[in-house]
Amino acid sequence: MVKDKLGAKPADNLHLFKVRDDSMSPAFLDRDLVLLDANQSKPTSDHLFVVRIRNEYMLRRIERQDSKIKFMANDELSSDRVLPEDSDDFEIIGRVIWFCRDI
Repeated sequence: MVKDKLGAKPADNLHLFKVRDDSMSPAFLDRDLVLLDANQSKPTSDHLFVVRIRNEYMLRRIERQDSKIKFMANDELSSDRVLPEDSDDFEIIGRVIWFCRDI
């Protein structure tokens, strides 16, 4: 099922990440679980990624801007961050390929 629905095999580099705030609401809420593919860590626009910025892990949309990368939240209260593409202050952990939430 994982391969058919998500295009990935369970043995691939897949990891669960728990969303810890509402900065990506309304699409993702605090305590949602996202499944990420760590094999897809190249910064591409129009995808969601789990990223580490400094010592904080978060879910963000990414937009490439020349030699910089913009990390964007959905929430107006969370500020976007722009960092040089070659900065050591961030790491793209993997692209989000699925999510779930408690009802």
